[in-house]
Amino acid sequence: MKHFLRVLILALFAAGQSIALAQTALPPPVANPLDVSTVGTPIWDDFDAPNGTLINGKTTPQGLTWYATGTDQATANITGGVLTTPNLIYASLPYGKVVDTISAVFSFLPDGGTNTVATNVLTLLAVCAQGDPTGTQCASGYGAAHLNFGPVAATLSKYVNGTNTILAQWSYAIALDGSPHTISMSISGDVVTVTTPDGAVQNPVTDAAFGTATYGMIEILANSNAYTGRWHAFAMGGVKASKLAGLGGAAPINEATFLRGAGVTLMTRIGNNAMPIAIPASGQGWYRIATQTGLVGNDILGNITVTAWNPYEVNYFKLSMSSEQSTASGSIVLNNLESNTLVGQVIDQVRLSNDGSSNVALDVHVNVAFASSIIVQYNGYMTQVTSPVVGATAYTNSKVISISP
Repeated sequence: MKHFLRVLILALFAAGQSIALAQTALPPPVANPLDVSTVGTPIWDDFDAPNGTLINGKTTPQGLTWYATGTDQATANITGGVLTTPNLIYASLPYGKVVDTISAVFSFLPDGGTNTVATNVLTLLAVCAQGDPTGTQCASGYGAAHLNFGPVAATLSKYVNGTNTILAQWSYAIALDGSPHTISMSISGDVVTVTTPDGAVQNPVTDAAFGTATYGMIEILANSNAYTGRWHAFAMGGVKASKLAGLGGAAPINEATFLRGAGVTLMTRIGNNAMPIAIPASGQGWYRIATQTGLVGNDILGNITVTAWNPYEVNYFKLSMSSEQSTASGSIVLNNLESNTLVGQVIDQVRLSNDGSSNVALDVHVNVAFASSIIVQYNGYMTQVTSPVVGATAYTNSKVISISP
């Protein structure tokens, strides 16, 4: 499949045009036959190389050279068409202009580790110089964009002159059996839009530190997770994956998508992407996470995706819900669409209630006596509660459902 994908990419360029470049040269702009816009030649690598090929010094199909740093700089290599290593490695490529789109295909495999699956394993970065993940070589006030992620969540942060600041975090549920997935960042000036591995296009994140990165970078963190992270492919710029797939659909979309990273599933989120909610030890009880909004009367309508974890257990679930301004309990709809649990349940119940007048509330029940974290993603019409506290009580009319393991 990788050989087919390579042939397909090469076919996108004008007949007879060569992309065999000197290692120090950057590709010139070319007309993109799949789009009306003119973009730079995609920088990409599908890691189609002999087993044991070191990432440090490896050349891409365009003739650019990977530059690696980190603990495993001298040993990190490609085996079976994937890049993986047990210790820290950074590997970067030049783009030749400000990075506008950076994406990659990756997978996770169980490795028997004992740490929480919420631990980050891989990072996709847009940086100002090769070997500079912490933004020390950026112009004053600017920095590197870090998209750290693991089996259940991703975090966007900025590194400015060595200081890391978290800007947003999202949760998702994906296969952790070696199946490939795509993750990406689109960067336009000071705005970064992340497409998470579940295909959801997240709300844009704006920060003045973004907008000057000219190198793309991938990272493998030291293997402290219950899963091993593996890179299958990497790209900057390129054609739109949805149009590429339309050429015949022979390449699986999870491989083809890395050329653009936008994916084919678009999801509009009304409301904010929530930062992790910290639950203290011995914090069992009900927490209010959403209330009514005036957008549609004073109702709640939509769905939420929740990931909750601590060092010992993690659970994920997705709910649909609606609650009208009515005294009838039958007007409350609360359905568990999907759920999954590893080891135990941090959240075991969800409650939706109203007072028959103007108040509606959505609550979750924390069932463990360990310090935990919760990420809630909101889709639809509701008001996010940014700092929930234990002790939420139901209104007169309520419905409670249990979250199945």
